[in-house]
Amino acid sequence: MSDARQPFLIAYLGSWGNWQPETIDAKKLTHLCYAFAHIKDGRVVPSADSDARERLAGVRRLKALHPELEVLISVGGWAAEGFSDAALTAESRAVFADSALAFAEEHGFDGVDLDWEYPSNPMAGIRARPEDRKNFTLLLEATRKALGGRYPLSIAAGAQPFYLEGADVGPACELCDFVNLMTYDLYNGWSKVSGHHANLLRSPHDPSGDSADRAVELFTGQGVPASKLVLGAAFYGRGMKGAAATNHGLMQPTTPESNFTKTYAEIKREFLGDARFVRYWDDAAKAPWLHDGDTFLSYEDPESIRHKARYVRERGLAGVMFWEYTQDENGELLGALHGALRG
Repeated sequence: MSDARQPFLIAYLGSWGNWQPETIDAKKLTHLCYAFAHIKDGRVVPSADSDARERLAGVRRLKALHPELEVLISVGGWAAEGFSDAALTAESRAVFADSALAFAEEHGFDGVDLDWEYPSNPMAGIRARPEDRKNFTLLLEATRKALGGRYPLSIAAGAQPFYLEGADVGPACELCDFVNLMTYDLYNGWSKVSGHHANLLRSPHDPSGDSADRAVELFTGQGVPASKLVLGAAFYGRGMKGAAATNHGLMQPTTPESNFTKTYAEIKREFLGDARFVRYWDDAAKAPWLHDGDTFLSYEDPESIRHKARYVRERGLAGVMFWEYTQDENGELLGALHGALRG
């Protein structure tokens, strides 16, 4: 197991990304969540990608290169079907839990991460039931029992109040070794107003808005120890068009359906080198944004990342995780995060 005295630094690595085991800067990481395995007929199975098996073999090679790195298989993801059915009965939960253990053992993973987006909520277009709230806890209980003390169990959890409506957070998180808070996409692909998507603190421009700090308060308010919470960082940005020049584009109505996503590597190439775009900094929220008079882009950079790392240390949180490893091509954000976490 990783040294509990140091904050976790957890990377999510997409199975589809352009990576090789030798290119992963694993010495800066404590954990890696490999995303994703899926659910078919109630069982954990490889993704449907044609090269899924080859990619899983690559994870084994990564483990051979870095045996100290804890690698978890992340099951689910946005629009991944199967959780509600798998959680429905004691029998279906046992099938799922046993298959999660078998998958981890077959492919050499050190643990299991469940990314159900989201219990009781159909927003991702997947089946949802009111019973998901209690069944989510029961599914975690069955998985915890199957994994025993040999394998860690974590979840990727929504960071906004709706998540607590659909999941019984206190009992659910009690069954986890750590909880990855998805403190990003706070303004997202459906948003019609330009706001921070991964801000650490609330902005005075958006006093009722969400933030990473608010997510921590929501979870600790449900009895989840701060020492189990892993704060999320985004290695990508969320943008939209039609944001007026007022307040440099922040908290302005935008053009419907103009929303877009850019990786940090793309932001550096396409935006930060374009003189039309000006970087602004919200010191209260600890968040940057870009604006050219029309296009607005909320993103994370080394400055905002370092503030998140310091917050984790000051609050006694478990660590920081980020989505997604390949979006930071030269390791600039990872380097900033690692340096700040290690003091």
